Amino acid sequence: MEKKQNKLLLASAVFGALFVVGVVIFLVFVIKYAKDIDKLTEAFTLKAVIAGLAGIILLTVSTPLSFIFNLIGWIKGNNRHILASGILYVLSLNLVSAPLCFVEYFNDKRKIKNKLLIYAMIYAFIFSAIFIFGMLGSVGSDEFGVIYTILVVIAGFIINYFAWKTNNKKAKIIAGIVYIFTLNIVSAILCFISCNDNRKLPNAE
Repeated sequence: MEKKQNKLLLASAVFGALFVVGVVIFLVFVIKYAKDIDKLTEAFTLKAVIAGLAGIILLTVSTPLSFIFNLIGWIKGNNRHILASGILYVLSLNLVSAPLCFVEYFNDKRKIKNKLLIYAMIYAFIFSAIFIFGMLGSVGSDEFGVIYTILVVIAGFIINYFAWKTNNKKAKIIAGIVYIFTLNIVSAILCFISCNDNRKLPNAE
């Protein structure tokens, strides 16, 4: 249990707490200016306002939950809570705490093969969440572009997952190419580099 009570998870919890405070302050301003909703609908399209409200609701729910799961994971040393907190941190756009939780989770899973592909999926999840929310919130965003991006992201995840399970080199390359179409260069590079996983590295000792 105590191996999980480390500085990495504590740091993510501290940033998570600060993020909760920031969201509370943000919500106070939102509630304060909610009476001017008519002005907002005049300044932005109805679709942009709805997307903004959906983002606020998601932020309101995921932010405190991510901190709670992080705290439980730190205290009890439960890997499931640590992983859940990392995913929730992504949904709440806390990209400081999220990587810390993921790194701690996968560091404890040293027997997992193809870790680069796991990290490729994590970065893809983070990048896609930001990119899609940005497209939904932008004024005059193209609906076809949003649907296309979501479909390509899903395809990338599926191929990436298949490559991780089978260690298939062709699947790794295809996943990398698909990620390029979503401008997710980090995940693409990780997929390409993972093609060399089977090569024997020289002994560093």
